[in-house]
Amino acid sequence: MFNLSGFSRTIIIILIIFVLGSIFISLLPYMILAGAAIWITSKIFKYFKNKREVKEEIKVETIDETFDELKKDAIDVDYQELNKK
Repeated sequence: MFNLSGFSRTIIIILIIFVLGSIFISLLPYMILAGAAIWITSKIFKYFKNKREVKEEIKVETIDETFDELKKDAIDVDYQELNKK
């Protein structure tokens, strides 16, 4: 007679794919929201971390010398113009 084992196996595979697809589609909005929340949180943490590092760099780079002390190290160069012939 007619063999139904191949037909039933195909139907079961199609039903499993359909159930997994519907579960994935129903969870997809939550996965997108979770991914966006993680991305935004990481951006916020990086912003504050970079802001703190920039402030530390500015503190290190401040110069305590006055303009007169810096002027002592300047090289004064004398020059003279040459006549064009």
